[in-house]
Amino acid sequence: MSCLHHLVAILPLVAWTDAGQIQAETYRAAPRRYVVVEPSGRAPVVILGSDEVPAREDLLGTWDVVFLEHAGEPRPDIAADLQMRFSRGRLELIERGRPTIVVAYSLETRQYPGQFGWTLRRGGCIFMQKGVLWQEGDTLTLCVAPINERRATEFLTQPGDGRTLFVLKRAKLPGDGPSQPGV
Repeated sequence: MSCLHHLVAILPLVAWTDAGQIQAETYRAAPRRYVVVEPSGRAPVVILGSDEVPAREDLLGTWDVVFLEHAGEPRPDIAADLQMRFSRGRLELIERGRPTIVVAYSLETRQYPGQFGWTLRRGGCIFMQKGVLWQEGDTLTLCVAPINERRATEFLTQPGDGRTLFVLKRAKLPGDGPSQPGV
């Protein structure tokens, strides 16, 4: 009974408080972040940035696949010959001895883990694979679901699930690395 008395005593205070006053005290506008985009051969453009813009900047370039697992089974035979080259919204899957596959990709980085997807159009068909990504320095981890199925939500594959896990390292370009041996 005493709890009910406390509630009845507090209720008028809660009802009297102006909700707009509470919101004004707790609401803060997100800082605006502007990004300069420099398209090749054209003048730089300043745009209002999003979390996706810096994430795409970090992905740009060529990545070597250092580990690949499909449906719970490691596939070093495929990983050894595979690279991914990211540009703005475009991803090239490069496998030695095979034609390069070009897909459009998208990112959503406002949550953990980040969401990733790629889309391939062939003939009148659209093939999509959706999954998750995590980047830490020069290591990128992707896990994608089978084609046209629900998004993979974790960095895990199991026998029969059709998911593919990629671990990539940023490719070293000629001239990268130490200038003298042993340095």
